[in-house]
Amino acid sequence: MRVVRAAVGPKAEPTSVSKRLTVGEWADMLGRFRHALAAGAIYDRELVQLVEPLGGVLEAFQRRSSRSQALAGGRRWR
Repeated sequence: MRVVRAAVGPKAEPTSVSKRLTVGEWADMLGRFRHALAAGAIYDRELVQLVEPLGGVLEAFQRRSSRSQALAGGRRWR
């Protein structure tokens, strides 16, 4: 009879810990994404995968910015 023992170490932390990004972190991430696009670090053939997600982000941003402008008395912001 052969007994096989598994090595047991410390519990691993979950790899998909959800962290809420700050506005500054989002701005940094989007800036890096913009630079990657401009530099050609993302291949043309890969751009099609970004159409739907980026379209959704743009629509949500436009909805929120329109609402924010209305709340601010119609003043435009940049």
